[in-house]
Amino acid sequence: MGRPKKTDGPSTKEKILSRAIELFAAKGYDAVSVREITRGLGLNEASLYNHYAGKEELLTAIFRRFDEHLSRLPPEELERLEPPPRDLEGLLRYLKQGGRAFFARQSSETPLIWRILMMSQYSHPLARDQVKSAILDLPQRHFSGVLRGVQEAGGLPASCDCESAGRVIAAVYIEYSMRSILDAAWGEPEPRGLEDLDRDLELAVRGAIAS
Repeated sequence: MGRPKKTDGPSTKEKILSRAIELFAAKGYDAVSVREITRGLGLNEASLYNHYAGKEELLTAIFRRFDEHLSRLPPEELERLEPPPRDLEGLLRYLKQGGRAFFARQSSETPLIWRILMMSQYSHPLARDQVKSAILDLPQRHFSGVLRGVQEAGGLPASCDCESAGRVIAAVYIEYSMRSILDAAWGEPEPRGLEDLDRDLELAVRGAIAS
C-alpha cells in the first residue's frame, strides 16, 4: 500500500485566500495584483487561477466566509444555547449567551475582513451589498424574529414593536463589534469586556420594550 496523503496544514486554496485577506486589508483591493498574492506564497499566477477565476472571485469568497461567520453557529455551539426564549428573562439570557458564543468565534481574520469591507464599499457594489446584507440587515432580521417568537409565546406585550426593538438590539451588537475591532487595531490596552455588552443589551431590551 502507498503512503497516505498528508492532510495537515492549510490547502493551497486556503493559503491563497488567507494571503489575499492580508493584502486586501493592508493595501486595498484595487492596489493588490494577482502576482503579488501568489509571489508572497512562492506560487505562480496559474496556481491561483486553478482555484479562483480571479480577484473578484477571491473577494466573493472572503465575503462568503464573513457571512457564514455571522449567520451560522457550529452544531456543538447550537446545542449549548438555551431553547428559544418564551419570556423577557429568558430573552435576556438567550441574547447574552448568544453574544458570548458569537464573539468567542472571532479570529485574527475578522478585523481584516471588516477593514476590507469598510474600504471597498465605496467603489465595489459587492462590498456595499455585503455591508448592507450581513452587517445591517441580517442582525436586525434575526433579533426581530426572536422577539416575535417571544411575543407569540405571550412573553412580550402585544404593543411591543418587534421590528424597532430588533434594530435597537442589532445596533448594540454592531457597536460592540466595531469598538472591539477598533480597540484591537489601535492596540488599546484594555479592550471592552463582555460585561459591557451584557449591560448594554439589558438596557436596550428593557428600554425598547417599555417604549
